[in-house]
Amino acid sequence: MTTTSTVPTPDEIWKILREVSTSQKETAAFQKEDSQKASREMEEIRAFQKEDSRKTSRAIKEFRASQEEGSRKASREIEEIRALHREIAEEQKEIAASQKKTDQQLKKTEALFNSQWGRLMESLVEGDLLAILQQKGINVLQTYKNVEQRGSEDDFEYDIIAANGEEVVVVEVKTTLRVKDVKDFLISLRKFTTRMPIFNQKTIYGAVAWLKADEESQVYAEKQGLFVIRATGSSASIVNQENFKPQVFS
Repeated sequence: MTTTSTVPTPDEIWKILREVSTSQKETAAFQKEDSQKASREMEEIRAFQKEDSRKTSRAIKEFRASQEEGSRKASREIEEIRALHREIAEEQKEIAASQKKTDQQLKKTEALFNSQWGRLMESLVEGDLLAILQQKGINVLQTYKNVEQRGSEDDFEYDIIAANGEEVVVVEVKTTLRVKDVKDFLISLRKFTTRMPIFNQKTIYGAVAWLKADEESQVYAEKQGLFVIRATGSSASIVNQENFKPQVFS
């Protein structure tokens, strides 16, 4: 079997060539348009990334600036607090120093007052003591003032001791008499003959002398069998009840 091939004519060849050329142009145009579109999209992406980067950078800068301002503000507040603490500390030191000075002055004043009043009261009591005890039938012949013992296991002090051959009156002198003072004196009084053996075998009486009495201490003292002696501005007197009977402590 014989195959017969048809040879295209020149016009057909030009037609084919024109069609191929047209197709190539369309393809090239499509490729160019697609490339331009892709380029535009890439530019838009880059522009978006660039804008986003600027926004991010601004946000970071603003955040850092806010942190720095907050840090500066916190530092200022801390410094103000420290300054306030220093001022308070200085004021407290001044107050403490002033209080210490005031306390020292008060102690000096109190010590001077107690010392002066104590000497005055002891002088008043000692001066009137013989007479007021004689009124109670105790004929005292001599007195001893501020009898004390220091540096031993049993330190003691007795303000005034009034005595005759058989009787002894031990007097505790207080500017302000309190119940505790009376109780302490009673304990000391019960040890008197042991501490002062020269008065052993004597009849021992106790007395409290005071300028001011708190807590009804003078009533308590009388109930314990003590003479109660009130010192005034210029004298002293026994203020026990008429039917009072002193307790013997020997």
